[in-house]
Amino acid sequence: MTSPLEVLKLSANLKVTMYDHDPDSTAATVVEWVAARDMKNFLGMAMTSALTGAGFTLMEIVAATSSTGENAAQIVTSGTVAPDAVGDYVQLELTQEQLAQEGSDAGVSYTHYGVRLTMDNAADEAVVAYIEESKRPHRALTANYIST
Repeated sequence: MTSPLEVLKLSANLKVTMYDHDPDSTAATVVEWVAARDMKNFLGMAMTSALTGAGFTLMEIVAATSSTGENAAQIVTSGTVAPDAVGDYVQLELTQEQLAQEGSDAGVSYTHYGVRLTMDNAADEAVVAYIEESKRPHRALTANYIST
């Protein structure tokens, strides 16, 4: 029997967004910049999805002072990695406290953050998930259905 109750536990506290990352480049590329103002904690996950080379060789969480990546700086790094099979993944976490401290140390106020990947081969691809814990729970942080 289907429950008549609508449950909004995780989707009211977590915003989950997924991205197909196909930069056609080996340059370090930010998947997406997102605003930090409502974030309490952030988990970035990257999974190899198409391989010609060794997938991605570096995953970072970077911060910036604008949505266009001004004053971008590495906050957290995986170090050199080799997720060289489809389905291999790496995850990194960031807290609001880390973001504020690193900004203070740099003399700036970081307003945005994102996952930056360095691909081994320009034909390599990844799927990246952004999981953000909200400071204030509210309905439908995570969409039920996304169509691209």
